[in-house]
Amino acid sequence: MTASSGRSAKIREKLQHLRGHRFGGRAAKFRSFQEHQPVQQPSAPDFACVASVPDWIVADPDRQHMIGLAAAILQERDAIERELSGDRLAAIAALVGNDLFEQLCDLSLPEDIEGGGSGRLSRPEDFAIIGAALRRAAMPAALRDGQSGDLDPAKARMLCDQAAGLIDAGGSGQ
Repeated sequence: MTASSGRSAKIREKLQHLRGHRFGGRAAKFRSFQEHQPVQQPSAPDFACVASVPDWIVADPDRQHMIGLAAAILQERDAIERELSGDRLAAIAALVGNDLFEQLCDLSLPEDIEGGGSGRLSRPEDFAIIGAALRRAAMPAALRDGQSGDLDPAKARMLCDQAAGLIDAGGSGQ
């Protein structure tokens, strides 16, 4: 199998996964409502849009959840480094497993991605919500089902891709 046919197979897999997806979703309808414009059905994504969908989108839901948790930990690393409560850190590490948590904390990130968390460490139970928001923001705009708020889509994509790469390399933690 050549590299191009391997990529084509991955794109076909993504297309199959996206079958039935509500392009634009509720967020597009809400934006149209806010702008007092009729709701326009977004067109189905083109080849370039599907090709830009991250490979981890076809992972099973548990793996996607783990990618989100890991991405949230990467986003919160500055606050994690400042945290003094061992109990709180242990609860966050338990979300992904101690080994993956250590790998995430030691992972070298590009300077433009480093930092940018909320300043205060989020509660352990909020990491799943943060991770889901990061995964949603990492998708191409036509496929986002929800508002990305103040999340930078490029940063969210980088965090999710870094997390997925680390997990794929064997750092699944649990």
